[in-house]
Amino acid sequence: MGNENLAAIVGTILIVAVSGCTTIDNSKKWVSVEPVQCGGNAWEIDYFINNCEQRYPEEEEEDLIRFYFEKNSVETFDFQKQEKYETVCLACNCPRGDEISLLISKEDEAKFFELLDTARFKGVPNKCIE
Repeated sequence: MGNENLAAIVGTILIVAVSGCTTIDNSKKWVSVEPVQCGGNAWEIDYFINNCEQRYPEEEEEDLIRFYFEKNSVETFDFQKQEKYETVCLACNCPRGDEISLLISKEDEAKFFELLDTARFKGVPNKCIE
């Protein structure tokens, strides 16, 4: 067997082996949101409704975001947070300057964005105001 034939056989085996190892999961999708300032995000509103705390625990934000969506039947598989803007306006409806991305099931995409919108209208209950 010549070197050319051997190289062709080895190349074919490598292609088959590599293609067998790469599986694309089309059932999941990355979704992103640019959080706003002043505690106006769905997971922040939910936190204050349920905790009546004076301070939002930013160091626990990933857990709070995942908890918010998962308790509303949107399973999260991965989480990423990155800085997006260096300069932002100070109004409450302005972005904080970061972007949060979650890997969720494609089936949950509509519910994910619905949860972001509906939370803005809940407000904080009177039980938290003393």
